[in-house]
Amino acid sequence: LAFDLRRGPLARLCLLRGETAALLFLSAHHLIADGWSLHQLVSRIFDRYQGAELPAAVEVIRFLFLSRS
Repeated sequence: LAFDLRRGPLARLCLLRGETAALLFLSAHHLIADGWSLHQLVSRIFDRYQGAELPAAVEVIRFLFLSRS
């Protein structure tokens, strides 16, 4: 699917859960994510999946995101 710069979203996540495994698909427009930022995002996702605490800045972003819902 193409990204619509006027409407968004410019990033998409999809989690597919099976009986024995899960797959996480991430798609982001190059305007909002470069190789470094994608590496940071994927690293944080894996860290959290393994039970690590999120850095304080990530908690602030999470709070802002959830408060908009």
